[in-house]
Amino acid sequence: MDFQSEVFDIIHTFSGQANKIVVNTVFIDFVDDLETGLFLSQLVYWSDRTTREDGYFYKTDSEWHKEIRISKYGVRKARKKLEEMGVLTTYVKKANGIPTVHYKLDKNRFFEMIISFLRNRKKEISKSKDGNCENEISLTDITTDTTTNIDDDVDKHPLIDEAFQKSYQYLLQNNIPLSETALQDLGEFCDVLGSEMVLEAVSRAIDQNIKRWKYISGILSNWQKSNVKTMADVMQLDESYKNQKGGGEHATRWRLNGGNYQTGRSYEEEVASRERNMPSYIKRV
Repeated sequence: MDFQSEVFDIIHTFSGQANKIVVNTVFIDFVDDLETGLFLSQLVYWSDRTTREDGYFYKTDSEWHKEIRISKYGVRKARKKLEEMGVLTTYVKKANGIPTVHYKLDKNRFFEMIISFLRNRKKEISKSKDGNCENEISLTDITTDTTTNIDDDVDKHPLIDEAFQKSYQYLLQNNIPLSETALQDLGEFCDVLGSEMVLEAVSRAIDQNIKRWKYISGILSNWQKSNVKTMADVMQLDESYKNQKGGGEHATRWRLNGGNYQTGRSYEEEVASRERNMPSYIKRV
């Protein structure tokens, strides 16, 4: 065996999954720093696994280094940056007889800031695609400005509006998962249509037993293309579709509209019916 083959064999022995460090690039982009993004990723991981009621967990700089290969200086730099952003609280207390830093991630604030960041990033990408780059503001500047202003006037400048919070919570309550892209799309639908429309679309998906964001976003996209603005517009759209199809014996349940019923099969019910009757080998997951 030649030297090169021996080297590759050695590399193969330590290239397993256990020896890899995986970090979502969103964290890196959010803080605009590789080491801080890596630190934040692990911070989120351990925050979900702490058993303490106050949400704190402790870890030494050496333990951080062993996990993510960041130097003590890198750990302290990342810690300071996240504290300045307002998403991390720390204090020093003895653990196992040694003074150790205790950490607590402010999950609510972090959630609001990361969603705001993602929504801003998508808007900036859209501007770039449209050729309107001359007036773009860097995402770092947007995030910094948002972080600076949140304590000054939370009510006037909420990072996440009430419509988004209400819609997102309703989706979570009904066990409908959202990807990063879906979260961004949800924010846009809330901006354009409002939470009442989003909740109605979710309820229709639940009624049809198709609890998938793709189906829900399809309903919302159809309403948006039809220039729907209110629940009355939705009812009118359903009525129009029912007349085109010649009526039927089905009824659409209006959970979020006072329990009123509109006769006829809606557009969403028609789509759901087609999907249920579609052969299993061509159904999309």
